[in-house]
Amino acid sequence: MHALFCLLVAAILANGLYFWLQKSQVIPSSTYLDYRHAVELAANDPGMEQPKLILDGFYVVPKEWILTKLLKDIFIIVFGIASILYLRHSKPIISTALVLPALLGLSITAAFLQSLYLYGPLVTIAGLRPIAYLVAGMLGAWAIRRRSMELLCHYLVAALIIELIFALYEYRYGIPLFSTARLANRINGTFSFPASLGIFAVTVCVFAFTFSSVNKLLLLSLAIAFVYLTGSATALVILAALLAMWAAHSAPDRWKMAVRLTSYGMIAVMLLALPKMVARYDILNSLWGRIEPATDYIEHRPSYVQVLFGKGLGIGSNIVNSAIKQSEAV
Repeated sequence: MHALFCLLVAAILANGLYFWLQKSQVIPSSTYLDYRHAVELAANDPGMEQPKLILDGFYVVPKEWILTKLLKDIFIIVFGIASILYLRHSKPIISTALVLPALLGLSITAAFLQSLYLYGPLVTIAGLRPIAYLVAGMLGAWAIRRRSMELLCHYLVAALIIELIFALYEYRYGIPLFSTARLANRINGTFSFPASLGIFAVTVCVFAFTFSSVNKLLLLSLAIAFVYLTGSATALVILAALLAMWAAHSAPDRWKMAVRLTSYGMIAVMLLALPKMVARYDILNSLWGRIEPATDYIEHRPSYVQVLFGKGLGIGSNIVNSAIKQSEAV
């Protein structure tokens, strides 16, 4: 278990390490500039005849980055294998709770066969990659024990402290890529975007509150530091919700309802004041950006088969978009 969690921390740190080294000017940043001005990944509708794709790899990044990106997938593969070996002698439990995973598995199988028939094996394999994370999570239910959760929290907090060291250096010496009206350099550490790091920090805080004996003041301090340095509105809202739940849980019984109502009111006010709080005055536009694809999808009135099974695995993934771009350039 210790070895597995060490690999997890290494994967977290290594996944975007090369990006961080260039963003923080530790190594020459020519590749970083290529990243900023990368080719547009918006592809034509891949609903075409079976494409002949030329693929450089599964990662739409410069070749120097592939090794550090690969460690994340190695962790998922090792975790999946370890889970299968652990579960192979377990007696299967038949339960109504398995209905939803079974339906999901049926949908994925249908999409797999559809994609294999229409687009060939390369596109289908590309589509299996993100599903591997879901499968690993489902296989890993065996690890949900109090002791393993405590151990996981300690490793994640250690990763968070290392990220904070990276973040402080990046905040001082990093090349500004993300910014707000108040924060000239939103940090992202070894994550792709500042919001990812902010949400990770608050999530670790939630886990450690629940399963670990790590000092809560230390956890809150780490979470608040990351929420500020990343300028993430999502992380700020999650942190406020966490504090509200913690306050309601800690309050005496006669005060619980009053604390809950007060918390709801404060969160509502915070949501209205969010653009000013994070100094990102277009922040509410990002909410519409998440709703708009769904409304567009509905307006196009896809068939019921497409609603249930989509267009097949791999369609719209970075690897397929990149491959289509390359095939168009040939």
